[in-house]
Amino acid sequence: MKYVLALFVLSCMCTVYTSAQTQSSQILLSRPTRAACNSKECRECKGSCDGCNMCPLCALCGGNTLPPCDNCNFCQGAGGAGISNCKKKCQDGKKTPTCTDCIKNC
Repeated sequence: MKYVLALFVLSCMCTVYTSAQTQSSQILLSRPTRAACNSKECRECKGSCDGCNMCPLCALCGGNTLPPCDNCNFCQGAGGAGISNCKKKCQDGKKTPTCTDCIKNC
């Protein structure tokens, strides 16, 4: 009877230890994931390409790289050409491994 009781206590301890290890590893993995999901790059990946319609306004930024002008580097060309170039870059960017991972996991 002592043998059965000892085996039961040992198996309970192993179960608790394994459960604690699994939970702590999930917590450790979630911190970098949260940081990556909140990154500017990930937000851009999950965002719409409709911002490209604002490319003509980049002429008013005068080289400023602060928001909302920080995305003007995607607009190359004037008028409709700038918008279409931006949308192409945007769609191509969403196909990169980093973006697909971000879209899938965030």
